[in-house]
Amino acid sequence: LNALPIAKHAPFNAYQRQHDPTCLPDTRVDLLLEIHDWVDGEDSPGIFWLSGLAGTGKSTIAQTVAAQYNTKGRLAASFFFSRAGGDISHAGMFITSIAFQIASSIPGLKRKICDAIAKNSNIASLSLDDQWQELVLVPLSTLEDQDCQQSYVIVIDALDECDSQNDVQIILQRLAEVQSLQNTRVRVILTSRPEVPIQYGFTQVRRDKHQDFVLHNIEPAIIEHDISVFLSHRLEHIRQNYRLGAGWPEDGAVARLVQSSGGLFIWAATACRFIEEDSQLAETRLSSLLHQGSDSMLPPERKLDAIYTTVLASSVQGEYNKAESQMLFEQFRQVVGPVVTVQDPLSVASLAGLLRKDVATIRRTLASLHSVLNVPESDSSAIRLLHPSFRDFLVNPRRCSNPQFYIDKRLVHREMYKHCLGLMSKHLRLDICNVQDPGALVAELKRTEIDIHIQPHVQYACRFWVYHCTRSDVDISSCSEVEIFFHRHFLHWLEALTLLNHGSDAVHMIHMLDDIATRPSLQAVIHDATRFALAFRPMLEEAPLQLYYAGLIFSPKTSIIREIFSNEVLKWLLSGPKMAENWSPALQTLKGHSGSVSAVAFSPDGKTLASGSADSTVKLWDAGSGKALQTLKGHSGWVSAVGFSPAGKTLASGSADSTVKLWDAGSGKALQTLKGHSDPLNMLWRQSTSPMLLSVEEDWICRNRKKVLWIPSEYRTGIVAIRDDVVGFGYSSGQILILRSVT
Repeated sequence: LNALPIAKHAPFNAYQRQHDPTCLPDTRVDLLLEIHDWVDGEDSPGIFWLSGLAGTGKSTIAQTVAAQYNTKGRLAASFFFSRAGGDISHAGMFITSIAFQIASSIPGLKRKICDAIAKNSNIASLSLDDQWQELVLVPLSTLEDQDCQQSYVIVIDALDECDSQNDVQIILQRLAEVQSLQNTRVRVILTSRPEVPIQYGFTQVRRDKHQDFVLHNIEPAIIEHDISVFLSHRLEHIRQNYRLGAGWPEDGAVARLVQSSGGLFIWAATACRFIEEDSQLAETRLSSLLHQGSDSMLPPERKLDAIYTTVLASSVQGEYNKAESQMLFEQFRQVVGPVVTVQDPLSVASLAGLLRKDVATIRRTLASLHSVLNVPESDSSAIRLLHPSFRDFLVNPRRCSNPQFYIDKRLVHREMYKHCLGLMSKHLRLDICNVQDPGALVAELKRTEIDIHIQPHVQYACRFWVYHCTRSDVDISSCSEVEIFFHRHFLHWLEALTLLNHGSDAVHMIHMLDDIATRPSLQAVIHDATRFALAFRPMLEEAPLQLYYAGLIFSPKTSIIREIFSNEVLKWLLSGPKMAENWSPALQTLKGHSGSVSAVAFSPDGKTLASGSADSTVKLWDAGSGKALQTLKGHSGWVSAVGFSPAGKTLASGSADSTVKLWDAGSGKALQTLKGHSDPLNMLWRQSTSPMLLSVEEDWICRNRKKVLWIPSEYRTGIVAIRDDVVGFGYSSGQILILRSVT
């Protein structure tokens, strides 16, 4: 069980969430009662979807429900997503984290999940579908009645902050399956903003499998009551802590603050943190908030913008001349800009190392922003936004009306890219962990040793420099920085990424650079780097130092990477094998099917590859990295044909079981099974200009299952190529048949 990679910051009671609020007594009473009734209802749908606009209190409710059911011993698992970055911004460790938690919380599950891991030690690298089946659904479905006699709750917060829309849809589809469990009753409470991908995902889930609650549609009087209780509680806490007079706050203050909040709990929470931040200014700050007015006609977002503007303005108050003020504003943008644009939250120490500033400067800049940022006392703990709406405010010039505080994301990404490139150029080298063993396996290296030699800010640079580069205004073809880096440190970078368990990300990052490179010499080295990374990926992920040995020895003679690095590393090689002049036309070999592969097709955007096999499954692959994404099961015979719809959202598969299945290419959900073919299907494709589905069935070409052209025996098997409404067939005899479809 401990071998499963988990997102340690995901559970509701993770260390970094220990100060997150829960609902106060006498607040959210009706909603919490409805949730409890849903959990215990015999015929309740499996999912309770709590949606609401930013700042309406979704996470606080999720935190409350998780804490309550944890106290009752009925919390199966929790996962709180956050776009702030790290392992909780994506679904890569979502299912393994859920499995790890339910193994301990639901009696009888631990042994079953451990058996699944023992059966497939590589299970964490499988598709989300396969992980869900093996680690969650199958173990739950095999529980005996006596093992699980009560409802268990899984709490998932902020699913809209998961960075992949496809993963969101897969998660929704899989979560809906808990309702089919016979001997176990599992309920899933899920919160999110009402974003389009979430709404679309729920359209793919049967209506009787989810119960919906729209938080911002609650009666205003109920919301105002709950915010009033919250404000009264927090202000009384401040009054006692700071020994303010019994008459503080003044009569009517709470009611005026409630009106100013616009029904947003995040406004009220920010206001209280702002007041509490400085004991000497508490009374003054409350007064300033009260004098802002409470225009009831202003939309809630504008009211939130107003308090964020107040917080920022107070952070630079003082007697400063123009030059000093400009310096403070510049310092704000240099420090806070990275905080709101990083892909993985950085600690104070890591941020200082990345920006080449001292820790004291970072802390001074953030000292007056504790009402919007969580700045831990420890220099090694991550700085985090208290709410994502603060980022939304800062990076939107229409909302952040003061240009001195506005964060131009492109400029910040440019500076981050330059800092990352400089850090890597300074720190990366051959055998960075001083292993001194060419055959050393990644699995045998301790993570603590790796972290000593590759410090957190250097780790961040290795993982995200390309992300910042491609989102900046940098033209990598008009300057030589990237090309020089590849010539000096490409293999060092690959080595470091692999040690950090992110070796497969390298191919994607190189492809991202290829998309924006135009200078021929840069394109040449990027193309060669791509081939090198693809060719030696299996070896790289097992023993990274072999990059400098087997990688260089077995590269083709004309490889630019081989030419750059071989003189430095291969001095000991007296005579090597005679290698080909150029790279093989074969880019990758994808392994995973247990039977022969009988059909393949690329999605229209070229990013996904579908394969059909004699093992009766369809697999979806990341065409860039070769990573297996999903395994689609449902056919009872070998899969002989696969094809994508023009938009790439639907996948069709034809099988020897004489059926065609339609699948949602994003979630892997089976949409429809078309029956009527009396013979196995050899080929299958969709025209790009119409919704018609065409197939080859034994001796006929069929359009929408209707026979349109008989073909002789020698033309009944072959390969197919499609462009618009033209279809070409190639045969082993050397013959080619080209058809145009006419409506």
